Amino acid sequence: MDGVPVLQGAGRRPRQVSSGGVAGAPDLVVEVLSPSTRRVDEGAKRRLFERHEVPEYWILDPQRETVRVLRAGAGPFSQPAELSAAAGDVLATPLLPGLEIPLPEIFE
Repeated sequence: MDGVPVLQGAGRRPRQVSSGGVAGAPDLVVEVLSPSTRRVDEGAKRRLFERHEVPEYWILDPQRETVRVLRAGAGPFSQPAELSAAAGDVLATPLLPGLEIPLPEIFE
């Protein structure tokens, strides 16, 4: 498309930007669970993000004060890494070098 800016998302896939928004899957999705959406977020949305090759999906659970980090390899998401505020874990991603978020600060 002529005149449409193309962005490179976190060093991965190009994105088309128009007045209607950004076309293409994000490199990182962050989901905050709620009791009413838990099943959809952990099931249907996960499959949707896998199908569209989203490289990384974080699922924050405020009730348990945990974060599940799912990363795509050459296919579907790998076994999730389970991080918790109680353990003092720090959330980081290779998609955003230098970003380090202590989980206790997220769930204060």
